[in-house]
Amino acid sequence: MDSLYEFHPEFFAQLSSVEMADLALYYRVGLEPPPDFVRYWTAVIKRSPGLPARAQAAYRHVLRLSGTRGKE
Repeated sequence: MDSLYEFHPEFFAQLSSVEMADLALYYRVGLEPPPDFVRYWTAVIKRSPGLPARAQAAYRHVLRLSGTRGKE
């Protein structure tokens, strides 16, 4: 996802602010990766159990915008 964000920020610009916040929080889009993703995700999911599903939906939205995935 980082290379998609780096080379095609226009797709991410079409997302809602909530979708972008979910991607940033869960996948660390546009941010430095944590030293230990497993510990990071464990803590983040504990605080926001619905985040993984929302972040995955936002990622599918990016893929549709980019034309690399059809509507699911």
